[in-house]
Amino acid sequence: MALPAQVGRENALLYYSGNHDGYSSVEPILSSLGTPVYLDDDLISAALQEVIMVSSMYSWWGGFLTSIALLRTTKQYQVGGVTASRFFEETLAPMYTQSLEIFRTMCKEIDSGNFMTTGDGARLALHLASLKNFSKTLTDRGVSDVLIRPIMGLVEGRISQGGEDEELSALVEALSKAGSKPARSHQP
Repeated sequence: MALPAQVGRENALLYYSGNHDGYSSVEPILSSLGTPVYLDDDLISAALQEVIMVSSMYSWWGGFLTSIALLRTTKQYQVGGVTASRFFEETLAPMYTQSLEIFRTMCKEIDSGNFMTTGDGARLALHLASLKNFSKTLTDRGVSDVLIRPIMGLVEGRISQGGEDEELSALVEALSKAGSKPARSHQP
């Protein structure tokens, strides 16, 4: 997956799936456009890889845009001094960088299938209370909570399955309808 501005640069990842001999024959051409990555022989894998990556991007962008919409309602933005650019550089960019470790931890929880809070994270019950507060704050300030509500619904659903003591990573089960595992009971 590569954005048009990335094509021709090494950081342009060009996913290929299908016949490996076909990939081998076009790999030199793909290499001139970016970094080719052979996935497997399933013809749909490269297209799915793009949907997987873009799903994450749109979710991240949605959170960013909601944050900036809320920022625009504040005195610090309206009176001056804090621009969207400044807020991003000073506040959001560092938070996004620090979030990479959270994503790594979530991946480990998903890979292990163990979503129980170990003390480092926050229980789904706490996330639900926070999401309700965020939703109210957004709507009170005239900002749509349309992107928060679906997450809140997933958290409520997982809690109703007994997952109040699980980490946010457990929502992967709520999103994965096929093969969804019920919440584990809390073991002290």
